[in-house]
Order: sequence, then structure tokens, then C-alpha cells
Amino acid sequence: MNVIFKVNDKPILVIETINNSITKVDIISESLTQAAFPAALEHPNIANLNNLLRIYTNTVIEMSLEDIAEKYDGEISFIEFKPNLTIHFIKGKNDIRKDNDFKITEQM
Repeated sequence: MNVIFKVNDKPILVIETINNSITKVDIISESLTQAAFPAALEHPNIANLNNLLRIYTNTVIEMSLEDIAEKYDGEISFIEFKPNLTIHFIKGKNDIRKDNDFKITEQM
């Protein structure tokens, strides 16, 4: 599954997971990633990601990444105190870069 953090609908961070492990992290905007998910810059792990998503969704029970994605229909569209941040979940090996979203600079 790919977890895509977006600001104003532009990707800032893409995390690829397989079998409940983070396999790849693409940081498109380091400064915005620092604000959205600082652990991604140093040592991201699935527990940090799940905890962050639980905080962003005000979920108190333990949920897997797949459960969170399913509960929110593939998108967390409102995050309190971070109005321009959305998180999208894409299952499978979809090519999320097909529309050149990743040509993003620090100008956002």
C-alpha cells in the first residue's frame, strides 16, 4: 500500500508499505514532511506511521494501516490544525507518479 501525504493536493511524502513494513520513503518536500510526519526524515517505521494516523483521526483503538484506509475510504481528508494536509491510501502497485505530481519544489 502507498500512503501519500499531500498539501494542497500536491504530494509531499510517499510511503510504500508491504506486509505491514515500510519498504520505501520518497520525501518530495523536506520542510513540509517535517511538519506533517517528522519521523519520516530519520527512522520511519510502521508503528510511528500507525500512531500518527491514529492521532490525526482521533482513533483510540489499535488499527492496522489497512483498517484505517478502509475506515476512511482511502483518504483522510480532514486533519485538525492541519487544514491543507490530506492523506491518501493506494492499495497495490499503482503508478502514483503517472501525472508528474512529483515535480514539486519547496515553493509550496
